[in-house]
Amino acid sequence: MNSLIFAALAALVAPTALAQIPAPDTIETRVWFPDSPTREFVVGKHIAAVIGVRNTGDEGFNTTVIQANLALLSEPSGNVMNFTGNSLEMPELQKDEEVTFQYFMPLHPSLPTRSFYLNINLYSQGANADVFFVKQAFNSTIDLIEEPTWIDLQLLGLYAVFAGVIGLVAWGLRDFAVERGLLGSQASTTKNSSRAKSSTVKRKTSNKKAAPADQNEWLAGTIA
Repeated sequence: MNSLIFAALAALVAPTALAQIPAPDTIETRVWFPDSPTREFVVGKHIAAVIGVRNTGDEGFNTTVIQANLALLSEPSGNVMNFTGNSLEMPELQKDEEVTFQYFMPLHPSLPTRSFYLNINLYSQGANADVFFVKQAFNSTIDLIEEPTWIDLQLLGLYAVFAGVIGLVAWGLRDFAVERGLLGSQASTTKNSSRAKSSTVKRKTSNKKAAPADQNEWLAGTIA
């Protein structure tokens, strides 16, 4: 038990030292990302990895710790961000046995949106309590992206600026036309036309005479 605790602490404190100890080929691993099969992850969220481990050898082993880190593409052996190592409490895997578990890696909001190397390492202990080794379960590129939005605010802002420019140009053209008298002459012509129509209607109304009333109509049926 003490050796397992030592292995876990050693993996958390000095994973690079344990990384120098090769793991046997009888430890088979598989990693997949159910939330993002395309390996695109949103900055500020987390990476959820499902990890499967299988023992194809004759000797059993315990997988004690899992740890991961991000590295630049230009420096795969470097380190940009360490993810917290998790101690794995699981029974010893015997021949042809396998186990599957999840590992969550939170992405810091300050990380840039670009491609990184993601390294996931499994630290295990064999039948010999003095032997510790590491298995590189995953070592490939992933893409960090911004969270997609339904409305592109930047594009919407460009449309608003474009509409404002068009409005200013139209207003300037209107003032220019007024100064040149282009709109003024048209307005005066419209007013004169309206006044002419109004005077014609008034003339027609004033020339119309009321028909003379028939006196017999008023006297009909009247008792003298």
